[in-house]
Amino acid sequence: MPRSCVVLVFFLSFFFHLDITTRSGLKKVHTNFNVIYNRIDNAYQKNMGNYKIRGGIVGIFAKMCVDSILRNKLFEKGVLLF
Repeated sequence: MPRSCVVLVFFLSFFFHLDITTRSGLKKVHTNFNVIYNRIDNAYQKNMGNYKIRGGIVGIFAKMCVDSILRNKLFEKGVLLF
């Protein structure tokens, strides 16, 4: 991943108050998944013309997929496709 994408994912994670770099942070995302997902999805929908923001959000989802439970929840929401 290019450095600019890493910085953007970090910034968006900070903006959404997410810690997706630690196991304890991912557990907090488990607990509040629906609220967090809705905030991220709303930002994605509001920025359809901004490929950088949308790419950063995809990067957040990719980092969330490290955790199998979060990956399954994203799959259930239709974010991930087989």
